[in-house]
Amino acid sequence: MMLKITMIVGAGLLIALLLCGCSGGTSTDAPVVDTATLPAANWFPMKVGDSWTYDVTHDTSLINPVPGEKLIAKYTGTISTPSKVTQGGLSWFKVHFAALIGGYDALARQDANGLLTKDMPAAATREYVIKKPIIVGATWQGAETGATYKITSKTKSVTVPAGTFTNCLAVLCTDTSAGTKSTAYYAPGVGKVLVVTMKGTKLAFKLECKSYVLK
Repeated sequence: MMLKITMIVGAGLLIALLLCGCSGGTSTDAPVVDTATLPAANWFPMKVGDSWTYDVTHDTSLINPVPGEKLIAKYTGTISTPSKVTQGGLSWFKVHFAALIGGYDALARQDANGLLTKDMPAAATREYVIKKPIIVGATWQGAETGATYKITSKTKSVTVPAGTFTNCLAVLCTDTSAGTKSTAYYAPGVGKVLVVTMKGTKLAFKLECKSYVLK
């Protein structure tokens, strides 16, 4: 979908998973309305200075495999929103990833349709990673062939190092081209707290929130 760094899983893939799970559906722009009424704001609040730190685990034989190598990688990654930028006449949060494996910047914004993310280049595809109607059973197509999103729950309880979160929004992304199913869990008022990506019956990737700072 977006972002490219090759070491281990790549910072780009990490941000993609942190923000969306796989490719999100594209759409025309919707007008920005008051933050309190934005459909995705409760599930992924964003202000300048926010940050989320995650424990990351992935199986490199399943995600960007190297022939003859198998490594279960574990490391810490932090996503932050250090500033806002204007691109294409729209205001975006700059989203920065930092870890020992490298760093990368992307963009995200809330609008009346949901939560959009994109790579930094102006021509990059804008993708909804949460999209209204935010109701169980709602679906939308990803930007890439074979990717479909579905809201599977709004009442999940999730326990991660940062604590136990109730009434989480669960969004399943099925990517038939990659052969993966990735479920992202968003805690009300906190953001993404857990991502579990399966390839067949095997765990390919897992993100667990260990701490967060919200302004």
